[in-house]
Amino acid sequence: MDDRRWNRDCMVTLLAAGLLLAVVGYWSLQLLPPSPAPTNGAPAATAAPVAAVDAKAAEPLVRLLSPGAIRTEVVVLGVLAGTQAPLALLSLDGGPAEAYAPGQRLGPSTVLAAVHADAVEVEQAGSLRSLPVPVLPPLPVDGIVPAGGRQP
Repeated sequence: MDDRRWNRDCMVTLLAAGLLLAVVGYWSLQLLPPSPAPTNGAPAATAAPVAAVDAKAAEPLVRLLSPGAIRTEVVVLGVLAGTQAPLALLSLDGGPAEAYAPGQRLGPSTVLAAVHADAVEVEQAGSLRSLPVPVLPPLPVDGIVPAGGRQP
C-alpha cells in the first residue's frame, strides 16, 4: 500500500470526524438550555416560564387528540332526498356549503347518518341528533320568480 494514499485517507477521515464533532457540539449548545447562573447563596428557580399557546394554532392538535371534546358545528342548507342517492347540503364550522352523502365523515367525531326530506340525522360523539331542513319560501301563484328573488 502506498504511504501517501494512507496519509490522504487518514487525513480525510480525521477531517470528517472533526467536522462531525464540531456540528454535534454546535447543535448541542443551541438546543440544550443554558445552565443557571450561580447566585450568592439563594436557591435557583427550577420552574421554567410557560410559553403562551396560540389556541387557534393548537386547535387541529386538540381535535386529533380529543375527538369527542370539540364538536363540529353543522348547519343544514338543503337536501336532495330520495331512495337512490340522497345528499345533504351542509356548512361545517362556518365554512362553504358542500354536498355530503350518508356515511360520510363530517369531522373528527361526526358522521352524516341519514338524509330525509325534512331532517338530517348526524351522529356526533356517539349520540344521534336530528337537524331540521330549512323551509323554502312559498312560490308565487303564477310560478315565476323575479330575478331578485322578491315577489311583487
